[in-house]
Parts: sequence; C-alpha cells; structure tokens
Amino acid sequence: MLACIGAGFQSIEQIRAISQVRSIEEVIINDLNTSKMESLKSTVEKEMGIDAALKEKVDSDFLNADIIITATTSKTPVISDQFIGNETYINSIGSYLPEMKEIETQSICKSRIIAVDSLEETENSVGEMIDSISSGCVSKEHINEFTDLVTGKIKIRENTERATAFFKSIGVGIEDLAVAKMIYDGRLA
Repeated sequence: MLACIGAGFQSIEQIRAISQVRSIEEVIINDLNTSKMESLKSTVEKEMGIDAALKEKVDSDFLNADIIITATTSKTPVISDQFIGNETYINSIGSYLPEMKEIETQSICKSRIIAVDSLEETENSVGEMIDSISSGCVSKEHINEFTDLVTGKIKIRENTERATAFFKSIGVGIEDLAVAKMIYDGRLA
C-alpha cells in the first residue's frame, strides 16, 4: 500500500512514478483540503486503476503503508512517528526551507537508510535535515546523496530501530540530468 499525505500536483506525479516501478494495489490519501483529496482519488482510480481511500486524519492505517509520500508545505510534521511501520520507504518531497518539517526527527533517526538529493543543499536549508544532524542522531557520513543511490554505493546505518528508508528531495537538477542520461542511453523508455 502507498500512503500519500498532501493531494496537490506533486502528489499525483509521485504516485504515477512509483506505480511505474512498484505494484501498487491501494493508495490512501490525506490532505487538509477535501476537494483536493477527492480529485486525487478520482485520478488514481480512473487513470491508474488503483483503489484509493480518503483519510481525514493520519492514523494507525498508515502503519500498513509500504511507501509514504509527504508532499506538503507544512511547518510541522504531518505524520507521527507512531504511524510509520518498520520497513516503510518515506519519500519526503514537500518541505524545502529551514522552518518547514514534514517528518519528525525521531522518525529520521530510526531510519536505516537516509538519502538526500544533495547534502550540501539540504543540510542547512531543510528543517528535517537540520534538526536530525544537529540532534546528533544522524551524521553527515551516513547520509546518502542521490549519486550514491544511482551508483549503488548505498550507506546503511547499523543498529537502527527500524529498517525504514528516508529520502528527502528538494528537486536538485542532478536528478533531472541522471534521468535524461538514462533515457538517452535507452535504459528508460
């Protein structure tokens, strides 16, 4: 199951992309705006043929999600740590300023794999990463950059509470170049 918190333009694009590489049978959607949730649900069901359910609040149902997307402009965490499962992949794409934070620090601290588009871009400009690094629970040496993921040189943190993977994206251009190169080389159709 895929859970999506935030029902704007970025959410549908994330769901489209993930459904191309993972078999998604169900999506649960949460947003403050009911009409946006309903619109996203309709698109997911009609365009992708995936069952979708609306959730007025983030609760224990999110524990069943294999993938959680957060695509909001929230200044406070949108999901409590207690609602994140042990082997969940978290794709946090919304917050992009020091005062914004979609994910609780403790959720990131418990993650086995932590990745960002660019450490240089996120360590001083993204609330989640600033708090996680300054708390001491995450060291820069254990954070994967997008290039580590592409090359397969993934740093895995040992002795973490969970087997979760956390990816913080702020949309650095290197991602666009990597995908363009893969398309050019014929590795993506």
